[in-house]
Amino acid sequence: MPFALKPPSPIKKIAGLIWEELASNPYIIVLTLLCSAHLYATLALGAGVSPDSTTYIEGAINLVAGDGYTQQVAANKFSAIVHFPPLYSYSLALLMWAGVPVANAPALLNCFCFATCMMMLAYSIRRLTGSHLLVVASILWLFTSPSMFDVFRMAWSEPLFMVLILLGLGTAIQHLLAGGRLWIAFACILLSLAFICRFAGFTAIATAALLIAAFGEGRLWERGFRAFVFGAVASLPTLLWMAWRSSNNLAGRTLSWHPIGRVHIHQAAETVSSWIHVDLPLWLKALIAVFLAIGAVAACFRVRHGNRAQHLVFMTAILFSVIYAAFIGASITLVDFNTPLNNRILAPVLMVAIFAVILSLHSWSTSSELPFLGRLLPFSIVIVAVFFQTPELWQKWSDMRTQGEGYASARWQHSSLLNEAKNVPLELAIYSNMPDLIRQSTQRPTYGFPSPFDPIKNQENPHFPALIKQELERAKNSSSIIFFITSIARPHSISLETIFEQGGWTLYAAFDDGVLLVPPNASALKTLQECGVLQNINRSYGFWELPLHSVRLDTTRCEYQTNSDGSIEIRSNSHDPFFVWSAGRANIPIHGISVAINHELKESTWFELSLRDRDTGAITTRRQAVSPASSAQTHNFWFSFDNPQETDLIRFDPTDGLGSIKVESVFLHTPLYWAGHKDLQRKRPLTEYYGYLPALRPDISSWELLLGDQVFAVYHAETIMDGQRLKITSDNNDPFLIWARRDLALPVLGVSITVESEGVKPDAQIVQIFLRDPVTQALTDVHLSYQQEKRVHIWFNEGHALMTDLIRIDPMAGPGTSWISNIVVHTPNGPITSADLVRALQPPNP
Repeated sequence: MPFALKPPSPIKKIAGLIWEELASNPYIIVLTLLCSAHLYATLALGAGVSPDSTTYIEGAINLVAGDGYTQQVAANKFSAIVHFPPLYSYSLALLMWAGVPVANAPALLNCFCFATCMMMLAYSIRRLTGSHLLVVASILWLFTSPSMFDVFRMAWSEPLFMVLILLGLGTAIQHLLAGGRLWIAFACILLSLAFICRFAGFTAIATAALLIAAFGEGRLWERGFRAFVFGAVASLPTLLWMAWRSSNNLAGRTLSWHPIGRVHIHQAAETVSSWIHVDLPLWLKALIAVFLAIGAVAACFRVRHGNRAQHLVFMTAILFSVIYAAFIGASITLVDFNTPLNNRILAPVLMVAIFAVILSLHSWSTSSELPFLGRLLPFSIVIVAVFFQTPELWQKWSDMRTQGEGYASARWQHSSLLNEAKNVPLELAIYSNMPDLIRQSTQRPTYGFPSPFDPIKNQENPHFPALIKQELERAKNSSSIIFFITSIARPHSISLETIFEQGGWTLYAAFDDGVLLVPPNASALKTLQECGVLQNINRSYGFWELPLHSVRLDTTRCEYQTNSDGSIEIRSNSHDPFFVWSAGRANIPIHGISVAINHELKESTWFELSLRDRDTGAITTRRQAVSPASSAQTHNFWFSFDNPQETDLIRFDPTDGLGSIKVESVFLHTPLYWAGHKDLQRKRPLTEYYGYLPALRPDISSWELLLGDQVFAVYHAETIMDGQRLKITSDNNDPFLIWARRDLALPVLGVSITVESEGVKPDAQIVQIFLRDPVTQALTDVHLSYQQEKRVHIWFNEGHALMTDLIRIDPMAGPGTSWISNIVVHTPNGPITSADLVRALQPPNP
């Protein structure tokens, strides 16, 4: 916060004074530029992009294109953005207009804001304390703060917001110290810009107004009148903009009562404690934070009569923190219940806290009877803090430089789904459960779906059934397709199961991170095929039913008949009956085959599948055991292959013993580009990506793992059996449970777990499952959020069983308490004899 000892009047004199001060301390400029250059190099893949970022960036793009501060909702149709104030988008648009690429504009603006904040911090500490050591320490503290890096690496409005707050409050303090109308005019303009950058900027205006009323010159009513005029003038531009853009509600938001809860308070405590980057228990971090706050308040009163500038800075930090906290609490209670109290939202409080802590350390150290050691004390404390937080920041730097963040990460830049979405012709409308991601990647309109839950009001959406039916019918009857992202479990979002329940949508392609659905009308499918979309997808699967009338049975070994329902009944008079289906001259790549058989066998036997490669003649064989049955029962076999097996012939031996079977269906699982083969008939897909059991899935046996010490070893946590639940309490970021059987390689298709948490941050409520291959020791892991659903289901490897001798479960991603009610392992039906597994009384219904 810049200060001058004399009240300069002309603007040139003010600028000259600031430049003279900076020029007399060139190391501040050098350190600031080095730190900002490092930040820009760290953002090599661009600033991180979140759902909010997509709105800001699209608003900037439309501003440059002359379409105003809007979002595109249809071809040549734009809608005004009212939820977010416009200044950040205007700043990005200014850089884009100057020739900066869209992908680089947020990173460049963030680096400028980072440099400005660092220079203001260093300059203010230098003027207030006169200590060069504290200046260097404060720069290093801000530079190595992981919490501040979390904010400055993202395309958010907070970096610009913090710059305007610091400049505005600093010039307001300068007005109180030196007088003059020029400073108060600057403060009014800067804080007005802060308000139009973020609605929370109103808290800075209120803080400055209270400072003017409490510490300004003149009688009380004169100070009060000036404070009122200041606040009204500073707030007027944003209020006028809100009234202009919002015809029937407040900035596109409605008022409702949903009081702040314990989850928010715990999350705020977690965030504040994370600012102390030392591996300590939460209660000890909270105690340190309280001690620092008390020390800052005490220092404020201690310097009240000694150093007016320091006293005003302390009062500004205290007032702003209190008003800002009250504003956020009121916003959660009345406007948006879903506001997360994370580093992003609380970053302005952290910025002013850095000022307050450094000044309080300096204030208390100057009272020491050992002046030299007293001057070194605050520097030493800050350097120790820098030492502890640097390792965490180093890891974040490395991850950001190599992987990126959010929608701008390397993962999404190389996504096969997003790359194909870019090729979709404009005449096809795109729907998605994550429209902001598709819109950010393709720069084209993408439509979303109604949500079954309103997170802003914290209540169920009573109109959801009617709305989703109406929206899906509209999409189905038009030239529309759906890109559904399956690799991210977004809270409150529509499920893929809901789309299929409405009927009429068909799986056209599957990707590593999602699927493509098409409606029953032929126009959308024809358009995709004519434009060559999906020509080079190697990870997409088609599920095709093999017409049983096309198979050839060895009639010398069995008798058979074809039923009206299309099934084939086979009665064997030999130990080796079989049937063969030939693809002629084609070599079809097979990922898997599922066969539904109704059998009545008198002895245990094997069913065997053989594939033959046309070119090499090599035979690939899979076998599955089957138990005898006194009465007919249906069994679904699943023969899987990690890599596509090229074959021109499929031979199936349905039984090695005498008996009767009925083959009900045979499904081939092939890459989608083989869809046109004449001998294949399209059938509805296996929904093995969707987290629930499909009708034609391989037969599933569900086994419940025993909780407690009998089966699970629990690490990094305290546990106790609370009735039927296992209670897990942890202060560590990685509590986990392990079940292991070295003598048993268990084939696992999926794991279902019932988990409830308390005191865990909403954005950290994640269950992560690890399986270990008993031969290669390779680990496979999948994670899923459970913010709303207590019962979560995690499936592996696109439905193919993975062999494992170890199951590791991380029930939460942060400190807190979780209750595990049960853990069910889903395996292909087979000879599982482990005494550590008990059959579930009733299979779960995911």
